[in-house]
Amino acid sequence: MDVRVCELNATNVTGRTVELVRALLARAAFCGLDLELSGLGDKRDMSHPDMQVRYECVRRAAQSRSVLSIGLSLFLPTASAHTRYSVYVFDIKTLSQEDFVMEPQAAKFLIKHGFDFNHLFHSGLPYHSGDDLEVSGGGGGG
Repeated sequence: MDVRVCELNATNVTGRTVELVRALLARAAFCGLDLELSGLGDKRDMSHPDMQVRYECVRRAAQSRSVLSIGLSLFLPTASAHTRYSVYVFDIKTLSQEDFVMEPQAAKFLIKHGFDFNHLFHSGLPYHSGDDLEVSGGGGGG
C-alpha cells in the first residue's frame, strides 16, 4: 500500500486546504490522531491507580506543554476489490504562541526520530491554547 504523508504548515495551508481536509474527514470510515508534544509531565502519576490523579497529571501537563505536531490519518472506503481503503495522512506542524515547557527527553526523542525544530519554528501553524476564548452561538458549550 502506498501511503503519502502531506505536511501542512503556515507556508502551505489555505482556506481550500482546510475545506479539503474537512471533506475527507466527513467521508472517512475512521480516522487516527497522534500528537507530538513538548513533554508529558510527571510520568509517575500517569499510571496511578486513581483516575482522578491521572486526570490531574495530564491536565497539568496539557496546561504547560505544547502540541508540536498533529498526525491525522483518514481512511476512506473504496469501490476497488483490491484495496478496501484510500489512506490520507496529514502531518500538521503547530506552534504555540504562548510560552511552554520543552522537556529535554521529549526533544531528544523527537530529534532522534527526525523532527526538525528549525522547520517547526519557521513554518509551524501558530495557535493559542483557546482556554481564554468564549464560545458563542451555534450550540457550543461554555
